[in-house]
Amino acid sequence: PNEVGAVNGYVERQLDLYSGLSKLLAEKAAAEKEYGRKVLELARGFQEQLASVHEAKEGAGIDSLALTDAEAADNAPLELLPAAHEWALRLEEEGRLHVQLGSKIGGDVSEELRHNMDALSSSRKHTLEFYQKLLSE
Repeated sequence: PNEVGAVNGYVERQLDLYSGLSKLLAEKAAAEKEYGRKVLELARGFQEQLASVHEAKEGAGIDSLALTDAEAADNAPLELLPAAHEWALRLEEEGRLHVQLGSKIGGDVSEELRHNMDALSSSRKHTLEFYQKLLSE
């Protein structure tokens, strides 16, 4: 009975840590989702830009056998284009992974933390009730 106060104080500090960690994880989950959505937006915008660069220009000397230097440059394959496409795909994947991470943190991890916090809180409550019962006897 003499140690109940110390144990209760320890459990209260643990519950405070659980609460702080829960808030941190909620903010982390939101930040990951927001970052992931922004990266996806950037990747899709870049992919649209690549598509417009890649489109053949109308009337760029396709019917003529003798192309001017400017027409030849317009129709030449861009060496950087495959690498740029790959970069856009990887950036899109990175965005998806951050959104998934945010969902995982906000879902499974937070739920497990809440479950543990509720269990500790319930145990604390039962212990204090039992202690009060012992004192009243």
